[in-house]
Amino acid sequence: MSSVTIMKYQAKDGKYYFIVKDKFDIADEVERLDYMMKLKDEMLKSGEMKKHLWTKETVLF
Repeated sequence: MSSVTIMKYQAKDGKYYFIVKDKFDIADEVERLDYMMKLKDEMLKSGEMKKHLWTKETVLF
């Protein structure tokens, strides 16, 4: 089964955005989730991300 990792956040401009990674970006699901968590921390620290809403793994049918 294939899956994607999706993160939704509010940027400093007040708008909401999604970041999507799939097996073509990072093959391993655990590595994808780790990457998203590191990205979230970096974006919050830099001020690019105002608020993290959620990160989830979704199965593609």
